[in-house]
Amino acid sequence: MGSLVKSPLSELVATLEVLERLGVKPECLDLVRRDKDFAKKVAETLKSCLMFSTSTLDTSGNLFQILLTACCQYQVHHDITEGHFPLVDDGTNDKEILELGFNCIVNGYEGETLLKKGGYKLVGMKRAMEYIAKKPDAQKSHSLIVLGAQWHDGNGIVVPYFFLSGGKRRFSLHWLNNKFFSSYRVLVVRG
Repeated sequence: MGSLVKSPLSELVATLEVLERLGVKPECLDLVRRDKDFAKKVAETLKSCLMFSTSTLDTSGNLFQILLTACCQYQVHHDITEGHFPLVDDGTNDKEILELGFNCIVNGYEGETLLKKGGYKLVGMKRAMEYIAKKPDAQKSHSLIVLGAQWHDGNGIVVPYFFLSGGKRRFSLHWLNNKFFSSYRVLVVRG
């Protein structure tokens, strides 16, 4: 009786989905099963990355929540929800994501126009979250703007962006009419 799994099956499935999205291969799971000390270190690392215990992991199969968890953000703006930023197919699935910056200060509208004139297609929320889940250190170099996901909050249009502040990864919103500095990068694919 003492060796029974205490987690519900749905929690295990959700955890495996997160690990798969992070690129963890099945053979790595075998190593975890064989080496209990290594398993403990992996669990501690995942727990600190997720910022909460697996008992609070959304196990409903909600892809938005699974991707958000896989992004390992210290702080997420409360308006970043699937209701505001639905996970729609943006037509970029078969293309490599690029991080493009501007050599001058522009606002989001100007940046969007420049990128489209340059033949680039904006990446939406789903692809952006998958990208960050696979490359969590990408936002350490520069803020990453998701211009392909826009929401009108009642005061204006905002776009999600990943950035680093105080040494911690954060996911927040940026006004589209505010300045996009040359240190910002927009997630795009070639058109």
